[in-house]
Amino acid sequence: MDLKIVSVDDDGTMAFNLSEQRLVSGIQQLLQEVSVELLSNYNAVTRRGSDLPNILDAAPPGEPNATQGEIAGAVQTAQAHIIAAQQDANIAPDERLARLDLLRAHSASGIEWDISVQVTTTAGTTTTTSITL
Repeated sequence: MDLKIVSVDDDGTMAFNLSEQRLVSGIQQLLQEVSVELLSNYNAVTRRGSDLPNILDAAPPGEPNATQGEIAGAVQTAQAHIIAAQQDANIAPDERLARLDLLRAHSASGIEWDISVQVTTTAGTTTTTSITL
């Protein structure tokens, strides 16, 4: 179990929530791990982080197709990092990642990006969530 730091509304939109300190488990815990992984730059010490913030900071506003490809790569990196970290851990199937799929990466301006991903657990539960960077 982890402390609840991310809340997800009925539309799948995530928000950081540090005022409500309680433990979470199941897919809520997995959603938090996905959020932290996607929102973190790569760290050589922990070998975690999708590098998505660096990718978007360096993205040229006039080339959304190239940026979408890099976002897809960051999502796959996040999936690989999470699955590797969970490999030998004693984790319930509803907290264990099976797949992380990019559903949408859209930017009207080339600066702010709306990214939607689908999270699938090894228990077969699927949920969709979005982040805006």
